[in-house]
Amino acid sequence: MPRTEVFDFSSAITGRKYRISVYPPSMPPPEEGFPVLYTVDMNAYFGSIAEAMTLQTRHPKGLKPAMIVGIGYPSDEPFVMDRRFLDLTIPANPEDLRPDGTPWPANGEAETFLDFFENEIMPMISRRYPAGSGKRSLFGHSLGGFFCLYTLMTRPYLFQTYIAGSPSIWWKDHVLFSMLEDWKCAENRPSAYPAPSVLIAIGSLEKGMMLQDAQQIYEQIKLLEGRELDRVSYHLFAEEGHVSVLHPLISRMLLFISGNAQRIT
Repeated sequence: MPRTEVFDFSSAITGRKYRISVYPPSMPPPEEGFPVLYTVDMNAYFGSIAEAMTLQTRHPKGLKPAMIVGIGYPSDEPFVMDRRFLDLTIPANPEDLRPDGTPWPANGEAETFLDFFENEIMPMISRRYPAGSGKRSLFGHSLGGFFCLYTLMTRPYLFQTYIAGSPSIWWKDHVLFSMLEDWKCAENRPSAYPAPSVLIAIGSLEKGMMLQDAQQIYEQIKLLEGRELDRVSYHLFAEEGHVSVLHPLISRMLLFISGNAQRIT
């Protein structure tokens, strides 16, 4: 995409190299800076998000423009599986195996990846670009969706909007449900940051367990609406599978983060 800046970044926190893509809007920034949408798995769908943002913000009555920051890997592959398992998950139980009976790849460094996000990437973006600090969103799909919800429950102050697409809630024996119960009991939202909003979405053709998990965690998170959270929404995309859901979800996500959340049901 025109205007996209792509560069490699070696993290002192994780000890690994990342490929960063930044797509700034074409118009002058507002005084408070542009909203910023951060997305993991940049290799897979950064271009689709940037293109959708360009098309849907062209008209004066279109969506509000936002900067897009993609975090990915120095690879031409859309999904770099070994890095995804490492960065987007918490440690799996040693006895847990894949469905085919083989061990999972190296995993479980989501906390370190979040430190990288908070202490390296976000400050760097704020220094280099007209990025607003009060309108940050996080998008992740599949394992990235797990990471998105995990971030919500552990560092809710980092982003104002969380979009979890087809989240892998099954990871580590559905640990997100127990984490959510702990979070609900803690009543720990400081007044120093606004209550974030959450969108969970999935395709109707995805596996039954994925559908049940997404619906169930949405219903549980919805109970926090008006307390720890601002708006909590769920969308089931008809006739879409685990991968094909991405493109309709991108449009729905842009509408949600643009401030038109009242149009999402």
